[in-house]
Amino acid sequence: MMVFDGTAVEYHHIVGLQGKDKTIRQVQAKPSRHLLLGSPPLSRRGRVFELMKGEGDGTVPLLSATRRSGGSGCAPGSNITIFVSDIPGLETSKWSTATV
Repeated sequence: MMVFDGTAVEYHHIVGLQGKDKTIRQVQAKPSRHLLLGSPPLSRRGRVFELMKGEGDGTVPLLSATRRSGGSGCAPGSNITIFVSDIPGLETSKWSTATV
């Protein structure tokens, strides 16, 4: 049994991972111009938001779900089990277990 905080508690973190990169990991605002039709036509500056997607469970990126750092994220020395879904022809399957 692992002990890291003076108790006999063993920590386990269950993490989901989609088989495809569908989780929003970053949003970038990019400048754009919009043409407003009319007489005369007008141009207006604005922003377009671009989504970059990556590994995760659809709500939380994998990097965040498995992060171990001082006081936030997964407990040091804990077991992390990752379950993968959305694999064609397979139900949710156990993919990996890691202990750090």
